[in-house]
Amino acid sequence: ELYNMLKNSNVSYDVIIPSEYMIEKLIAEDMLLELNYDNIPNYDNLMDRFKKLPCDPESKYTVCYSWGVTAMVYDKTKVAQKPTSWEALWDESLAGDILMFNNSRDAMAIAMQLTGSNPANCTKEDIDKASEKLREQKPILKKYVMDQVFTEMETSQSAIAPYYAGDCMLMMEENPDLAFYLPEDQGFNLFIDAMCIPKCASQKEAAETFINFLCEPEIAAGNME
Repeated sequence: ELYNMLKNSNVSYDVIIPSEYMIEKLIAEDMLLELNYDNIPNYDNLMDRFKKLPCDPESKYTVCYSWGVTAMVYDKTKVAQKPTSWEALWDESLAGDILMFNNSRDAMAIAMQLTGSNPANCTKEDIDKASEKLREQKPILKKYVMDQVFTEMETSQSAIAPYYAGDCMLMMEENPDLAFYLPEDQGFNLFIDAMCIPKCASQKEAAETFINFLCEPEIAAGNME
């Protein structure tokens, strides 16, 4: 939606916060302005691991805003044993009670981790294997979801779902029957959202000042809280 709005509409936004896969696309299509980091001195507050992102290796266009990982949230009243693998999302005993990402990037990565492929360096054969794995899962799913996962899990309408770890924690605060699992042995997705200035911006210097404000330690801490 963000891409289509910037690409096909007569709009003017000064700051956008896309994820890294979209940032890569926007850079490739020359849709972002290079930042003047002199106007963003609080960039130095970022940890080094969140500078020179893979989508922006020369640090021309981005200031990291947030990051997280994919995990699983499950209902202890519905799932008899704690999950030990992403394979729990293919558990036929939970048929009709499983939610799955309506998001090809995360869904494909989970399937690749189960089929022994590396999502960061995959071949067409790897993609085909992962696609078949997802086809096997489809008949036992309740539905594909994104933000609907909150209603489904917080009200115990579904048994298990993959989602972003921070959101899993929010769901657990609302429903004490929920628990959290991170498949560390198999791997999980890291996502990064970053602040950028699109070429349609009308107030570039003010946008940089605002990005700098969001990187003030007290402001950043309050924002994340």
